[in-house]
Amino acid sequence: MLKIQKDNKQLTSLRQLQLTPVSTSEPYDLREFILNSPDAFFSEINNKLFVIGHNIQPSEAAQVATDFLALDPQGNAVVVVIERAGETSPLVRAITCAGLVSAWNSSSFLRLVPEGRRAALADFLEVGPDGINQRQRVVFIAESYDFESLTATTWLTSRGIDILSVRVSRANAFQTDGEYLWCSQVATPESAHKPLLLREGAAGFEVTFGDGREVSQAAADHLSAETQRRKELEQELRASEERYRTLAKLSPVGIFHTDAEGNLTYVNARWCDMAGLAPEEAQGQGWARGLHSDDRDRVLSNWQETVEQGLPFKAEFRFQRPDGGTSWVLGEAAVQKDEGAKVTGYVGTVTELHRVDAARGGPLAAGSSRF
Repeated sequence: MLKIQKDNKQLTSLRQLQLTPVSTSEPYDLREFILNSPDAFFSEINNKLFVIGHNIQPSEAAQVATDFLALDPQGNAVVVVIERAGETSPLVRAITCAGLVSAWNSSSFLRLVPEGRRAALADFLEVGPDGINQRQRVVFIAESYDFESLTATTWLTSRGIDILSVRVSRANAFQTDGEYLWCSQVATPESAHKPLLLREGAAGFEVTFGDGREVSQAAADHLSAETQRRKELEQELRASEERYRTLAKLSPVGIFHTDAEGNLTYVNARWCDMAGLAPEEAQGQGWARGLHSDDRDRVLSNWQETVEQGLPFKAEFRFQRPDGGTSWVLGEAAVQKDEGAKVTGYVGTVTELHRVDAARGGPLAAGSSRF
């Protein structure tokens, strides 16, 4: 299973299985995602390939192009064709491209590889340059297969033509707005047009075709393993969250979390003690009310610049508590990012340097309190 990352148009391996049934979504160009993350995609369909190039026209005489041209470790030429909207016969295009590529010599492939990647290709191949293109393979990718095209691929495969038919389906993740790509090998004509459904049952996630027929045992085993792994990760997460809550409660420093826009989402009790605000008062931008009037503009300006540029934050400033007392503090925050390097929020600490108590008018030792 692959996660679709729209911000950088890449595909990454799915670590947790959290899917709802396939739903309609806006159009997307699968070729662009594969181009940006070829290793992730081809590994998902159990193929180790070195991409030579994309949108390759094997012959000027024939107005057809392969979406990707690649080599496998054995030096076989691999023609990858993705079904296009409205295309009447993508299978014909795939077979035609493979036939034209069969006439190429090894230097034809090497000319397409940039100088900087040739060493990587040499390391990838298990054969020498003379072993390139002794055989040709076709990888045919579509969101659905009609009976005729799948019957044709089955017949061609039985005649020794190496064709891998791959079906891709998208699904949305529950509790998030993420999208995932499900890739599966299409093996039988009767399953070609059935919609792929992913649903959570009593025993975990199940994958079925539209008529309720279960998918292969291998797919079921894969999903069962992923489901068990997800449960274990969730248990570890709950235990980790409980440890964190305990540590945050006992921490001698203030702890805070924000979202990606810099709005406060969490503060611990020690932070509230220094700022003189209740947790609900600090939410969003409410925390700024606790800043000393002489420091407020400076701190807010620094914080806004930090959030806009996705930088770490560090500043000394004062909290002015409602009782008139003042706390000099050192505030620090680190950036949190997701797997795609997108900023998801900040986690930070506030350390009290010294405190001036309103009743006595003098400083208290850092960390002490008369609240």
